[in-house]
Amino acid sequence: MRRAGSPIKRIALKEQAYNYLKNAILEVEIESRGIYSEQHFADRLNVSRTPIREAVLQLSQEGLVEIHPHLGVSIRELSAAEIEELFQVRTAIEGYCRKTAAEGARTPQ
Repeated sequence: MRRAGSPIKRIALKEQAYNYLKNAILEVEIESRGIYSEQHFADRLNVSRTPIREAVLQLSQEGLVEIHPHLGVSIRELSAAEIEELFQVRTAIEGYCRKTAAEGARTPQ
C-alpha cells in the first residue's frame, strides 16, 4: 500500500527510449554503419515513434547520433582527434578522483 504523499516513480517512455538507445550505442549493440528508422526502434521497444523521436533528438544534441532527414538515424563515428580528447579528459577526471579518494582515506573521521 502506498503512503499518502509519497510519489510513485515512473520513468517516461522518452526517458526509457533514451536510456535504451544510449546504452545500445555505448555498448556497440547498434551497428555504426547503418541508418535506422525511428520505426525500427519503436518496433523494437514496442512504443510509438514519438518517444523515440524525442530520445533521438536528445542524442543528436549530445553528438551521439546523426539525423538524416527522410532517411533515418545513424550512430556518429568519432574522429581520431575526438577519441584522443576523450581519453585526455577521462585521464584527468580519473586522476582527480584517485587524488580525492586518497585524501579522503587519510582524513580522520
